[in-house]
Amino acid sequence: MNLKRSTQAIAAAAAAGLSLMPVLALAVDQTTVKSIDVSTALDGLAGANAMEYYPELETDLELAMAERVRLSDDPSGVEINVEVQEISLDGATTLPASRDFNRMEGTVVITSPLTDEPPRSFPVRLVAVSGDAVVP
Repeated sequence: MNLKRSTQAIAAAAAAGLSLMPVLALAVDQTTVKSIDVSTALDGLAGANAMEYYPELETDLELAMAERVRLSDDPSGVEINVEVQEISLDGATTLPASRDFNRMEGTVVITSPLTDEPPRSFPVRLVAVSGDAVVP
């Protein structure tokens, strides 16, 4: 299964996975989220062109994640920072004209600026597969 063409569908699928770790981490104490920031760090990847096809990806992911957590302007809320570090199709960071990709990787960092609690960091890898394919 490849995620195709619709930025909204891609953002929803990616957000489901990217938001999974923060939601699990926050579920125990029902902490409110003060802010969500998504950035991409794809420039260092040879031939990476995902942002040409999906220029609004950061905003789409932020909005999709905001729908899945309790967002508040409470100053004691946590901050969620997501850095998307790879978008690829079968390992190739140069996406085809069809815009297909089946892998998104990054890091989610949760910080609580008003406490002495250290940041919590989670690697995230989303991989779409079909049939009997082995997940890398």
